[in-house]
Amino acid sequence: MRFNFKPPKFLSQDNSLNFCGFVLSETLDEQGRLIRTMDCTAEVAKLIQLAGVSIPHIRKVKCPMPDGSEIASDPTPLGNLESTFYRSTVGQIQYFAHIVRYDVAHAISRLGQYSQHPTEGAYRALTRVLGYLASTENFQLKGYVEGGPDSIEIYCDSDHGGDNGCYLEITVVM
Repeated sequence: MRFNFKPPKFLSQDNSLNFCGFVLSETLDEQGRLIRTMDCTAEVAKLIQLAGVSIPHIRKVKCPMPDGSEIASDPTPLGNLESTFYRSTVGQIQYFAHIVRYDVAHAISRLGQYSQHPTEGAYRALTRVLGYLASTENFQLKGYVEGGPDSIEIYCDSDHGGDNGCYLEITVVM
């Protein structure tokens, strides 16, 4: 038995690639330098739209989780339907955080700690993260493609915004 294969697609300025909800594309900047972009704008917009059906009061915010106080604000357990929605939404956002949306990685990690027994406070913190995603849905990772060996420079010095609930302070230079 023979199988028909699709012809391969290659990333170019004329052809972006869609892979598991992420779009990889190439463009040129004003100086003619090649830029590669990775984003999940369409998928985040779908998530916000779907969540908006269940959470009509999503408000746009500038920070996904300024501190951990909102999570612990109300220990009342969620019902079965709300718990299922909570787990599903946290899982979807974790997927984005692992690939492109590093800006929500800490917040969604903290929310994931409540997946077994979600609370009203954790639910409110999740709506805040959704509000942040709604206000930054066009977030993209971009990088210039230059000749020579690949190099990545990363700088991080974080105490997670002074979050007293997280006792790990991180300083990283690569």
